[in-house]
Amino acid sequence: EQSLGKIQYGPGSSEQGSVAFRRSLFAIKDINKGEVFSQDNIRAIRPGNGIHPKHLKALIGQSSQRHILRGNPLLEEDIPNVF
Repeated sequence: EQSLGKIQYGPGSSEQGSVAFRRSLFAIKDINKGEVFSQDNIRAIRPGNGIHPKHLKALIGQSSQRHILRGNPLLEEDIPNVF
């Protein structure tokens, strides 16, 4: 059992520097409060300081909880019903 090591989820200590090079979801157009997320207004781009792109399908069709300016990352508090 000791030879298997410990299970660790998330980035390890050696990966901390490369987290910025990952992708996350960003607004590519201004999104008003209550506007529906679509492929036309969100996209997965770098850096990785927003919601992970694996949540894209769950976000499509959801309404924004606040006004999000173009170029800003989507955060979990923007879409509370998904998380």
